[in-house]
Amino acid sequence: MMRKLLVVLVAAVALGTVCKAESMKPLLTKDNAFPEAGHPEVGIIGQYVEVPEENGPDIGYDRYTMGPYLRYGLFKNLAVYGRVPYVYNKPEIGDAEQGLGDVAVGVEFLAYEDIFKYPFIIPHAEMTLSTGDEDKGLGVGDNEFFVGVSVGTVVDDMFHYIADFTYHVRGEDKNVAIFSGTFMWDLNDQFSLLAEIRATDDDGDEWTEDDDNPVLVQGGMYYKATDALGIGIYAGGTHNSAEDVVLSGKASYSF
Repeated sequence: MMRKLLVVLVAAVALGTVCKAESMKPLLTKDNAFPEAGHPEVGIIGQYVEVPEENGPDIGYDRYTMGPYLRYGLFKNLAVYGRVPYVYNKPEIGDAEQGLGDVAVGVEFLAYEDIFKYPFIIPHAEMTLSTGDEDKGLGVGDNEFFVGVSVGTVVDDMFHYIADFTYHVRGEDKNVAIFSGTFMWDLNDQFSLLAEIRATDDDGDEWTEDDDNPVLVQGGMYYKATDALGIGIYAGGTHNSAEDVVLSGKASYSF
């Protein structure tokens, strides 16, 4: 019994000395990669969304969003973050619009984590501020709130499974429940492949003909270039939504 206890203690110490802060790899769920207490994580997030004319309102358009984000470890298992997006909307007909999008602030809490880091439970909350011009398509026109929880585990030290439920509190529109899932495969310590899905109980976009629930499916890869620098690339598409192609990218540096 004593020998087993010593093995567990030695493993815990080794994990504590080897593991370093790194960015979250999934986009649609939360994993247990948290910045160290008192240390920041900085990065940039970009996304391209195509809305074809046959799916969208009067005309189709392309939307490009890019901006910096800051994540900070308040305590060992508590992080706060903020995103400042810049949006560029390019319609097929007419002039393009660009400017500040809806700024987001949020908090993530690693409420539970096993001694070997899995399984884990992460409650999280986010508020988006109506800083983007709704008339120009740069924002939604209301402050909105997201409250949710991610639960994850790992199998054979390489296969990650994460499920997330988030409740989206909107302004004048109907509130929406969001269900997301991530499967991640660590090929080695540096490179991971991801498959993600997100479904909502929304009635679909206002210009779609049916009331089927929108679904987003995407794949991605994440490369840990150094102990501090991480790069993620993601690509996918939607069903029952005006949006068609969705491409995303993320680069982060942890101090």
